[in-house]
Amino acid sequence: MSKKKGLSRSKFISDTLREKLMLERNRHIKETYDQVFSDESIRKEQLKCTRWFEGLESEEGQEW
Repeated sequence: MSKKKGLSRSKFISDTLREKLMLERNRHIKETYDQVFSDESIRKEQLKCTRWFEGLESEEGQEW
C-alpha cells in the first residue's frame, strides 16, 4: 500500500498510526461527552445556564 500511495514504508506506518490515534481520541471524547450528558441533572443544569446566557442579550465579550 505504501508503494501504491507513493510513500516510504515508515511514512505510511506513521500516517496510519496517527490516523488511528486521532480516531481513537475522537471516539473517547464522544463517549465521555455522551456519558456526562446522560446524567439528567447535568443536562438540566446546562439547559438552564444556556437559557440564562441567551436571556442576557448582551454583545459585550462577543466581539470575536
